[in-house]
Amino acid sequence: MRAAAAIPATSPGLFRTSRRDAALLTLALLQGLGLLTVTLLPTPTGLLQRLSIPLMVAVLLWWDSNTISHNHLHNPLFRAPAHNRAFSLYLSVILGVPQSLWRARHFWHHAILPPPPPTAQLRRPTAGPWLPVELGLIAALWLLLLTQRPTFFLLSYLPGYLLGLGLCQLQGHYEHAAAAAGVSHYGWLYNWLFFNDGYHAEHHRHPSEHWTRLPQRQLPGAPHSRFPAVFRPLEVLRQQANRAQARLMVLLELLPLRFDWIRRFMLQTHQRAFTVLLQQVPLPTAPSICIVGGGLFPRTVLVLQHLLPQARLTVVEEDRAHIRQAQALLPSTSNRSTVTFLPERYDPTRHAGFDLLVIPLGYLGDRDALNRLPRTSACKVLAVHDWLWRRRGPGVRISWLLLKRLSWSAP
Repeated sequence: MRAAAAIPATSPGLFRTSRRDAALLTLALLQGLGLLTVTLLPTPTGLLQRLSIPLMVAVLLWWDSNTISHNHLHNPLFRAPAHNRAFSLYLSVILGVPQSLWRARHFWHHAILPPPPPTAQLRRPTAGPWLPVELGLIAALWLLLLTQRPTFFLLSYLPGYLLGLGLCQLQGHYEHAAAAAGVSHYGWLYNWLFFNDGYHAEHHRHPSEHWTRLPQRQLPGAPHSRFPAVFRPLEVLRQQANRAQARLMVLLELLPLRFDWIRRFMLQTHQRAFTVLLQQVPLPTAPSICIVGGGLFPRTVLVLQHLLPQARLTVVEEDRAHIRQAQALLPSTSNRSTVTFLPERYDPTRHAGFDLLVIPLGYLGDRDALNRLPRTSACKVLAVHDWLWRRRGPGVRISWLLLKRLSWSAP
């Protein structure tokens, strides 16, 4: 979402910082109207209708808490204090969450994450005098619903309310699970729908920054995820799929060790692919090359030794048995002194400074993160083995039969 120029606080008008806050006000009013509408409608009879209303209540509570309410806590929407107080009371009612209590808890959250220095003197914020009023309004609404629409309150509103609080808890947990100072998500759709809430690491470093200007505060190298916070448990499934793929690749690597024709086929197809790469991205006469996971059948070592006889090859392979197997397959006529095997896990911060970095299909890690590595320090050229349907920049097909392609990126 592109940030718009904000209006100075001293300028006349309803809104304190930016006219774009009118969107937050409008959506908050529509949310209240929607809740009122479903409250007055007849009790749903179908299963789909019975489930849709609690889900709507939950999603609206979760969405509002992380957009309208959250922004109003940090940057009150209106210039007039009375308008801000009235809006906080309104949000307390439609969310069922006292905004004074939410504000005190949230500001304490900002004070202790990331952990302050041991010498810091922190004073926990208090809810303030308006908390009884907010609690009273929420209690009055709930009592009215319980007495007038008990079925709706007990079977629709209350389950949706509890589910919404659970979503908020899930969101808050995964916004900080990998980094106390916040984990961001830069997907355009989420940030459009949630008013740049994805810039969470940036928000923690600049908590008073208006939502329209958060993209301008994007931090290079900030912790981030490809998933929004509430969907971040999917990363666990993605990691499990990655491990399963790596195990599958190890099993497939056993085939060329047993069958000569498979070995020749793999060498031929990979040599053609690397030949195209070297034509597109020329390397020095004696380049330094890092090959990740080059154990078992060392086809990349054999291919690059043939194409670049003067190359200095470093193979990073944490399985020592795989290293012994690979060393045994290197022909005695090859220059084994130019190949170094490191029995350790690949670390881009330690294994750096190479002219070419080659990543296998069974790589255990984030391939997208590799593409963000600085080409001047980590490697000058990155070559990644990937599935045929995944395109990560320029590349060439290795084989239709293997369903593999070789992609690369360079400065």
